[in-house]
Amino acid sequence: MSYLVDKPPVEDKIMQFGLRPWESKEPKINLTQSRGAYRPYSTTKPKYSAWDPVAKPRDGSTPFAARDIRE
Repeated sequence: MSYLVDKPPVEDKIMQFGLRPWESKEPKINLTQSRGAYRPYSTTKPKYSAWDPVAKPRDGSTPFAARDIRE
């Protein structure tokens, strides 16, 4: 990120040129909060799984099936 020099910025070759050799010539678009943003993924198995409830089928054998509650 930084380096030490003995020369002032006016005499420094890198500062005069303006771009370092590893910098791209054109600016790169920031893809944060978009579909192109970097998203890490994990290849390990999860430690827990989502609960999948299983309900018994209703057959009408409840205590209130024979009579109406509103009576």
